[in-house]
Amino acid sequence: MTEIVLMSDPKVAAVPVQECGERLVDVRRDSRLLVDERKWQDSAGAFAHLREGALGRLHKAQAQLPPGMRLLFVEGYRPPSQARAHRDILGTALTAAGLVNYPTEWWHWSYGDRYWALQTGAAVARYGPMVLD
Repeated sequence: MTEIVLMSDPKVAAVPVQECGERLVDVRRDSRLLVDERKWQDSAGAFAHLREGALGRLHKAQAQLPPGMRLLFVEGYRPPSQARAHRDILGTALTAAGLVNYPTEWWHWSYGDRYWALQTGAAVARYGPMVLD
């Protein structure tokens, strides 16, 4: 079994970077990928930029999908400062509403499930598995 290394692990931060200078390209200019229109409100279009090599790999992945299926590009580049500020705002709002964060995934929040119960000290979880009718 392969060891799981978290992004927050100091071993990740210790890997040296030798910037290759590959440019950021605008994914919206390439019709092969479906681009999430909810993000178009970003007037600078920062979300739609991705390193050229990464975009090429997404094109290769897209070509491997069955006919009729397309990748949905949601977000590429995020200025490190804009990203941190938005995470902090989101965290404050969700915590105030009673949700708890799964710490290795900033986007993963729970309410009423077993993880929430464990983290809040609730005697029981409010929600169990369900099947949509």
